[in-house]
Amino acid sequence: MGPIPMKRALFEKMAPYARIPKIYPEMLFRNTAMRAKTYPQTPDSQLQTSPEAVRDEYLSFIIQSIPRAERGVSVGASFTYHFKSRHMYTFMHGLEHERYRLFSEVLEQGAARTTLFLIPAYLVQFNLVSRQDSLNYWHRRIKDCEKTMGVRDDHPVAVDVTQLNFVELSKRVQSITTNMAYMAWTCTNTTRQIEFLDEVAEQYYLQAIKNGVMEEEASRVRCTLIDTHAHLRSWNTGLQDRAEYLSKRGQSLVQTMSHKVYSGIAQRDSSLAHEIGIATSRDSAVMRVIAAITMLFLPATFTAVSACSSACAKVPISDMRQTFFSTSFFDFNVDPSKHVYSTWLWLYWVVTLVLTTVVMAVAFLWWRRKENEMAERSRENRQLTNCEKSC
Repeated sequence: MGPIPMKRALFEKMAPYARIPKIYPEMLFRNTAMRAKTYPQTPDSQLQTSPEAVRDEYLSFIIQSIPRAERGVSVGASFTYHFKSRHMYTFMHGLEHERYRLFSEVLEQGAARTTLFLIPAYLVQFNLVSRQDSLNYWHRRIKDCEKTMGVRDDHPVAVDVTQLNFVELSKRVQSITTNMAYMAWTCTNTTRQIEFLDEVAEQYYLQAIKNGVMEEEASRVRCTLIDTHAHLRSWNTGLQDRAEYLSKRGQSLVQTMSHKVYSGIAQRDSSLAHEIGIATSRDSAVMRVIAAITMLFLPATFTAVSACSSACAKVPISDMRQTFFSTSFFDFNVDPSKHVYSTWLWLYWVVTLVLTTVVMAVAFLWWRRKENEMAERSRENRQLTNCEKSC
């Protein structure tokens, strides 16, 4: 049962002695799950035997499990049973793996002692065990994703969607959905394989009776095979139902993740808009303060009088800074016994205060008018939107 390296020429020489069908190598190259009843090769010493006699004396079939099954037993096998000698010719070509080694050890220990037709059933059983372990593993992965997204009732945790790593989460969910689809496919393939083994059991019974095997013995072997296949079929159906259930949970995770993505984007946009609003409000407040200070000092600046001394008398008027009152209220070159300021200085303050009051009042009234116009326009827009929704 150990691995034997073999070239094609050597295989073609030994194939007739192992009763391996000619289509067996082609089946391996197809790289897909297959099963078929076949016609065995025989040594040159039996060439005189007619093809009809060979078909009556031999029951031959080949099985190719799912290729490159990482967790299962990937095997291509040829089974040819000779009724007259009651000898089973078995040739298996397996992918080197720990599971395949265990499968070989089980066969060597006589697991198929009752009838060698149970070997394909043991192959199915080992793959079902591997499939169940895989489903348990992916079930845990689905639970972890549900906990991460906060959608489990038994794990009520508030999740901040803005802190989720959606790239990594998307990879995990994609891996789950892909593997669940693979599980569903393997279960479907196993169902067909078990149906094929049932056909082999019925074919064995008919050929055994035809080749002189006692009916009681042939019936016992057939019942053993049918009962074993029924157990495997029920097991596989349960795993298939579970795979479909987990596949739907994986699809639900995809929808939930899409919702979380859009929700996270909306929350981030809302937070950014809130920050922009705060910054805009701060800028608006600063601009209002600047505008108020400008409005407060603008009338005083407008009515300010250039302090022109007698030293400026010879300067042309066009070169002097002129304002609304271009009269000198201060003269610092007068005699000490006289006042530096003019007796008309009070006029500057009166005009400045009155003008400041008028400007502030007009600005306030204009600002209130604009606010009322904006409020009215906003109210009309809301009424129009509500009307369109109701229609």
